Amino acid sequence: MADTAYQHLYSKKAWQLLRGATLARDNWKCQRCGSFLVGGRKAPRSAVVNHKTPHKGNLALFYAPGNLEAVCKACHDSDIQREERSTKTQIGLDGWPVS
Repeated sequence: MADTAYQHLYSKKAWQLLRGATLARDNWKCQRCGSFLVGGRKAPRSAVVNHKTPHKGNLALFYAPGNLEAVCKACHDSDIQREERSTKTQIGLDGWPVS
């Protein structure tokens, strides 16, 4: 789920058009597991357009077609979210998390 501070960006017409173009470009196919995507919001194969590099409000990253990929909700809510959480913690040379 998007950070609430940036949630308003997802309601913009420019995002809706870019989202549709991304799904069409990726042939409505999950770029992670290969399953075909469906409409709706709750089904495991629902279409999600993922930012490969989290944008954190950076509009250039938010609207960059090369930073977007079509994925299914199942991949987005499991593998991708796990990847994003693991990159938030930096590990020092001693092997311990850096504060």
